[in-house]
Amino acid sequence: MSNHQIQDKQSTQLSLCGHNPSLKQFYRSQRYSAKFKGYDQAFIITDTVLEEKNRQEQAHEQQIIAAVIISQLQLAHSQALLHALVVNKQHQKQGLAKQLLNYSLNHCSLPVTQTVCFANANLAKLYQACGFAFGTECELTSLLRDRYISYSKHQPELKIFIKEVHKGVSDK
Repeated sequence: MSNHQIQDKQSTQLSLCGHNPSLKQFYRSQRYSAKFKGYDQAFIITDTVLEEKNRQEQAHEQQIIAAVIISQLQLAHSQALLHALVVNKQHQKQGLAKQLLNYSLNHCSLPVTQTVCFANANLAKLYQACGFAFGTECELTSLLRDRYISYSKHQPELKIFIKEVHKGVSDK
């Protein structure tokens, strides 16, 4: 079992976090410009790092190694936007993105019926493994459709992924 499993209480934890400086610092350190967009829930994976303070003592520090944000742009909208999924480069290829996606989708409490993501087509396997299906512009609310059109002008490889939200049902 990898040391980044949810059950491993020794070093790694998955959690919901608020707007905090550590999260913004993590995104900056990964050279990613993440922004909160409305009614937001951020989810993170932290890893305990032992740091030597001086010769006699050590400090335990929680370090964010992966994060994702789910935003409901307006309270009345039925779709939330999943964005800013980033895993620290040193921790990639360990299944953390899938683990974080599943955790965030199962613990998100925004009152929506669908979660939408705009991502590169080469990530389709990851999103489909987490219950997303390819979507079309027609399936988006007008606000998300406008964002998608704007984003895809600069990133034509972006695809739309949509997942139905079933509150009270565990999607593992």
